[in-house]
Amino acid sequence: MKNMKKKPDCHQALRVTNLLFWSGFVLLILSIAVSGTADSVVLPGVLAILGVTSMTAGLVCGFLYVKCPSCGES
Repeated sequence: MKNMKKKPDCHQALRVTNLLFWSGFVLLILSIAVSGTADSVVLPGVLAILGVTSMTAGLVCGFLYVKCPSCGES
């Protein structure tokens, strides 16, 4: 049986990194917008936590998997 696990190429890793980072950024902006209109702090807090987690995951993915295709350096 073939080993199906392989590292993503640099273009795929960059797409995933951008998707995670910018979706987290949008969630943070949305949490700021909702905090001005919401009576409770639960929904803005949850959105902010999800946003920070997504942005952090995007940055980690970028540092680990986005490499130069010719030399392999970060």
